[in-house]
Amino acid sequence: MILKNAMLFDEHFNLVKADVAVRGGKIERVAPGLEGGDVHDFSGCVIAPGFVDIHIHGCVGVDTCDGTRDSIAKMAGHLIGNGVTSFCPTTMTVSLPEIQKALAAARDCMEHPPEGAAVRGVNMEGPYISPARKGAQKGEFVRNPDWREFKKLYDGCGGIVRLVDIAPEREGAGEFIERVGKYCTVSLAHTEADYGQAKEAFRRGITHVTHLFNAMTGLHHRRPGAVGAVFDDPSVKAEIICDGFHIHPAVLRTAFRILGEDRTVIISDSMRAAGMPDG
Repeated sequence: MILKNAMLFDEHFNLVKADVAVRGGKIERVAPGLEGGDVHDFSGCVIAPGFVDIHIHGCVGVDTCDGTRDSIAKMAGHLIGNGVTSFCPTTMTVSLPEIQKALAAARDCMEHPPEGAAVRGVNMEGPYISPARKGAQKGEFVRNPDWREFKKLYDGCGGIVRLVDIAPEREGAGEFIERVGKYCTVSLAHTEADYGQAKEAFRRGITHVTHLFNAMTGLHHRRPGAVGAVFDDPSVKAEIICDGFHIHPAVLRTAFRILGEDRTVIISDSMRAAGMPDG
């Protein structure tokens, strides 16, 4: 099968026009002017790998914390039409019963997949964060890290939690990182941690950072902060929101150059208003 006149991203991330030969469900060749018997015109279409969004709260009027299969299924149906092939529904800092409901709904969608993007697990953004850096999270549900509490949530949902956020300066964080890191990825997020505290958290086992620059101590030439710790540690991957609002484009370009493609994780961090009309 030949997909003619498609637009593809080259190794420099530029859009170029080319044809794609597919055999047995796999891409066999990419080049201009390919010929074959089964030809499909892809003029005006971009062919790219499916996007994996590991940090998304909601879209089209629904949210993970609605705690229903229908909400997550609606997210899946919308996302597939926008090039997202799999995702991790992401919880907010809410009550433990609400988190449990969201986990149960996500598990249902994993065991009985709805049409659309595949659910690959859950991202828990909170409640183990800093109240000083809570952002849009609900302050009344912010709490110190409790690995036993998390383990009950984890076991109760069949182990579908893929990431859990933590502010490493909070009481109990060190033990939480070391114990919970055996079960899922522990991510630095919504934190007042300085450079030294962040580096110590990485040493203990944190390997991921949630929405770099946002809701954390920034980079200063005398106080490197959590951002400086990320730049200084090649073992850590960092999420980045690339909407041009959360982070200035010039800073985005700088971060990409420092982190490189292997350490940069592009996310949407979208909420229920995404995909909705104005108003």
